Amino acid sequence: MKRLTITSGSMGLFMLILTAISCSESGQENIVPDLKPTISLTEAKDWFDSFSNQNPIVKNQGAIAPRWDKATVFNNLVELPFTVDDKLQLPHSEFGLKHQGRKRIIVYKDEKGLYSAHSVSYIPSDKFKDDIKTINERNLRTKRFDGKIMVGPMNSNYLIVLSMKNGQITDHTKIIRDNKPKLSERIAQWWQQCTDWFQWGGSEWFYLDTTCEIWYESDSYNTDAYDYGMQYDWFETYYGGGSNGSGGGTYNAAIGQQINDRLMTEPFELLEIPCDQLPQWQTLAQNDAPQAIKDKINQLQSTNSSRFDDWAIQTLNGANGTIVNMDYFSVNVNTLPNNPLTNQPFTPEDFLNYFRININDFVAGSTFSPYCEIASICDQETNLWNSANPVGAIIYIDIPVDDGVVVCSEYNSSYWYFMTLEAPGAGNHPVSGTRQFGFESDGNEGYNFFVRGVDRFDSNIMENVAYARFVGNPFAGADNLWKSFQTKLNNFINTNGGSSFVQPPTTYRPDWEKVDQVLKGNRPISDLGCN
Repeated sequence: MKRLTITSGSMGLFMLILTAISCSESGQENIVPDLKPTISLTEAKDWFDSFSNQNPIVKNQGAIAPRWDKATVFNNLVELPFTVDDKLQLPHSEFGLKHQGRKRIIVYKDEKGLYSAHSVSYIPSDKFKDDIKTINERNLRTKRFDGKIMVGPMNSNYLIVLSMKNGQITDHTKIIRDNKPKLSERIAQWWQQCTDWFQWGGSEWFYLDTTCEIWYESDSYNTDAYDYGMQYDWFETYYGGGSNGSGGGTYNAAIGQQINDRLMTEPFELLEIPCDQLPQWQTLAQNDAPQAIKDKINQLQSTNSSRFDDWAIQTLNGANGTIVNMDYFSVNVNTLPNNPLTNQPFTPEDFLNYFRININDFVAGSTFSPYCEIASICDQETNLWNSANPVGAIIYIDIPVDDGVVVCSEYNSSYWYFMTLEAPGAGNHPVSGTRQFGFESDGNEGYNFFVRGVDRFDSNIMENVAYARFVGNPFAGADNLWKSFQTKLNNFINTNGGSSFVQPPTTYRPDWEKVDQVLKGNRPISDLGCN
């Protein structure tokens, strides 16, 4: 993870947010002594009203109604909750609440007397047992807080995210909000911040929907005023914890290098997988692009006019070949369905081809389209994908978190391969590797129609662990996509004269908590590997 750089003024802000007001084990206020207010509620409100009118980003959030009557003043900071403005709320009686969290407004006056407005969101983890209403109704953070705290200027599009465990910082990152992250900026980490929407039903709030904004980690921390040389080490010293994992402690670089070296020859080393299952994944893991595909991509690169993105094949052999995911999603088919165009039963080969041509009818949340980011090759790629032999066809995948581009690197009547690409208009694919779509005999006169994938992250071991532990399950979005494939394929078969059922997915991934402990020297390297 990159180091966080903040100003001395921002340091004071974070110090006050995280430590000046806390809640004791009994729930009583425990204000840090010797902090005398240097900001008044009146001057904070006057400044914020002027600030809101002058800053488009804040002014456009006109539904926000700060609750100054609920504000808490301490030292040079005012923290206050907010609601949705009544006049804007009445037509729909809707209320937005950050998913699994509570949000605050901070008005801060630094040592030079300059004001700034920040948003603070408390997002408790699932393991956090304290009553979330304590965070919502009182401007307090319990000493045992477990989760994330997001802090950012209200007139900017970035946030600092502090991961907390038992009231101590365990990790940090900086993220930028956008409607569509650009992979051309070489981002490596992403996640979504969701808002739950409720409607007043006369006596209680009813859940309506959840909408999500896309956030991703910035390549640079030298943004705006947050670069005066005050390093994140201050937090480590103050809290006595590290910034690389739960419960404090830092990663041992020597151990990390040892693991990286092992991964050069043992790419499955991180996976939690029975040893006898490895052979069936070897072919897919060792897949390499045919020379014709390499030639095509090289030719595209030779005429590439993009200033930001190259054409390149992303393979499992790069970046130490660290495999971090192997998955298998399938539908068992006892009776093949009828072709809706002819009302005749599909052969397995014809059904796979029908699925390929109409793949968007069999997935939810993403769309697969022939690559048309460069207009001059749009017809070529469209015709190739819709032909009887789509090898070499380039496909653009619209993914909610991160768009990607793949190439059909191999095709026959029983399967095809998609291999990830870097390409203009989408940059690097979120993961690198190969995915197989196909069917195989189930050994009992039926078939398994499946999607099988082998993936890696484009980073070293310590970056992998920090990222994976930050977002929880980094493959959750992909899992949902392939589960939707299972559901839609199964529904199609059973509504068109066939018979099938969804099989439980098979996934093999690292135990990131175990790897974290190995990197810290708390467990031996021998604990890694198949079992």
